[in-house]
Amino acid sequence: SFLSKEHPHAIALVLIRLPFKLAAGVLEGLPDEVQADVAYRIVQTVRQLEEAGQITVRPPDSSDVFV
Repeated sequence: SFLSKEHPHAIALVLIRLPFKLAAGVLEGLPDEVQADVAYRIVQTVRQLEEAGQITVRPPDSSDVFV
């Protein structure tokens, strides 16, 4: 995937804008050593945005995006 050469934080920022199922598929396609770092950064970014009141986290739906 073209994202695999990007920094894990940049990948996380892209994935939080995608529908959940698509983001999961992209994450799954990344090299194993990158997946955990990207997943961690997604969680951290979503938490920060939620704490800042910029998003509300809700149960996932295949058409939903994080933000």
